[in-house]
Amino acid sequence: MKGRVSWRLALRWAPGLALSLVAVVLLLRVVSLEHLAAAWQRANGLYFLPGAVLLLLAMIARGLAWRVLAGGCLRPSRAFWVLNVGYLVNAVLPLRLGDLARAVLAGSPREGDAPAMPVSRALSSVVLERVLDLVCTFGLVLLALPVVAGQSWGGRTIVWTLATAGLGVGGVLAAGLLRGPLIRWLSTRATPASRAARWVERLESFLRGLDALRDWRTALPAMVLLAATWFIWLLEYTVLLRAFVPAAGLGQGLVALVGSALGMMIPSSPGGIGVYEAAVVGALAVVHIDKETALAYAISVHVLNSAGVIVLGLIGLVREGQTLERLMREVWRVSAGRRPHETPPAET
Repeated sequence: MKGRVSWRLALRWAPGLALSLVAVVLLLRVVSLEHLAAAWQRANGLYFLPGAVLLLLAMIARGLAWRVLAGGCLRPSRAFWVLNVGYLVNAVLPLRLGDLARAVLAGSPREGDAPAMPVSRALSSVVLERVLDLVCTFGLVLLALPVVAGQSWGGRTIVWTLATAGLGVGGVLAAGLLRGPLIRWLSTRATPASRAARWVERLESFLRGLDALRDWRTALPAMVLLAATWFIWLLEYTVLLRAFVPAAGLGQGLVALVGSALGMMIPSSPGGIGVYEAAVVGALAVVHIDKETALAYAISVHVLNSAGVIVLGLIGLVREGQTLERLMREVWRVSAGRRPHETPPAET
């Protein structure tokens, strides 16, 4: 049985790993290693410290935004550490298992916290966060279009950006509003106590998580915090780009951020190795930054961000009293449709 599971996992991971390998090979074919080394030698390392500080601030804002979407069931500090554990898993394992790992941890009560929400409810808050991220990404794409075209930002771009964001949030709200009719329809077709009935129950809990956006007291702070996260990331990408291109401004930083966001949407190896760099190099080529400088920058940003979330994630694992191996066993249980093991009560 274990051999069969391992074979299935290998088949699921193979396409992403192959895509990353192709991206790495293509980059090595078009980039001069000598010029790449020269780009690193010219880089101003003083910019990396403020870049690391901005990364930390972005993760704090991100943790607070997720806590709001999760209904405030986690303390701010725990939301921050659990978030980073999820990013750690995404950095070292494929298939974005970190999102599910985050939900599993959030669904495990810890001493001093309010009663934990169901894992399916926690997962719905993570998915809701990702949906809003998608809306933000499309908004950033629209904002970057004038930069790519060599034009200044204008009112029409802002209007289209706001319209896109409004449509995205409206679509999420519509999914939540249709929860009742959809669940009733599915319930009539599922035998009580069957596996299908359990999935309907999980779907209802998941869709209930979308209710967070129906209350402006939840939706407004969450959107503000997510917007702040993306703005801090924009500052980080711009600051780090200045280490390689001293004259770089927010426009070029925005193009690099959009390229990285789109690249990370493509299924690939853990952490998006190769695909991330190729996406950033391609984006910066549009604003006339040579490929060696762009690749040196992309690798540097990727290493800084990955190292940051890995360190924070490892600290989060220790604070949660977890190990990566035990956490992943729980993730596989939940992904297989089984309930996670309950966390034993803390000793007093």
